[in-house]
Amino acid sequence: MENITAFSDVIQAFYHYIENDVDFFSYFELSEEESMEVAGQRAEVLLKEATSYLSRKMIVENVFSNVIEVEEETQPDGEIDPNNSQDDSQTDTDVDHTVNTYMAFAEMLTDAEINLLVKTMFLMYLQRDITVLRTFHGVMTSSDLNMYSPANERKTFIEMVEKYEAQLKVEISEYQMRDRITGQFIQICE
Repeated sequence: MENITAFSDVIQAFYHYIENDVDFFSYFELSEEESMEVAGQRAEVLLKEATSYLSRKMIVENVFSNVIEVEEETQPDGEIDPNNSQDDSQTDTDVDHTVNTYMAFAEMLTDAEINLLVKTMFLMYLQRDITVLRTFHGVMTSSDLNMYSPANERKTFIEMVEKYEAQLKVEISEYQMRDRITGQFIQICE
């Protein structure tokens, strides 16, 4: 199945995009392996949200809405069974097969499409932080309020997210004006 793009490929690109964000990768009292598992689950949810967002924003038919579930059968030695079947001399009790399933895009995504998905995932991640922005609940003196303004911090963060989304919408528009494979502008002939 070489003509598909696994979710894991896009998630790896997302990890590289946010590699300096320690909050995404570290969780209180979890081992590194457990933290990566949680980060993977969060990233998959962000990817699903990103595909939904992009599908809604596109005015042309797009590859982002065509998601499939892929099953791979592995042999006991961990290798993938290319035929996904057994010969007649073996039964299910002779060989233990494991079926792995994963989500994938039905088409091979281009680097530009993966980049667009990653940036959209990041937008979904930033938008989550808007809902948790709260004013500072500590006791502050009047001189503290002169130096630190929770309302200004919230406003600045929201403006940054809005600017990021506006830039992303420009990239989505530009993507739609180009052939997805060649990257050349689509010419409209009358």
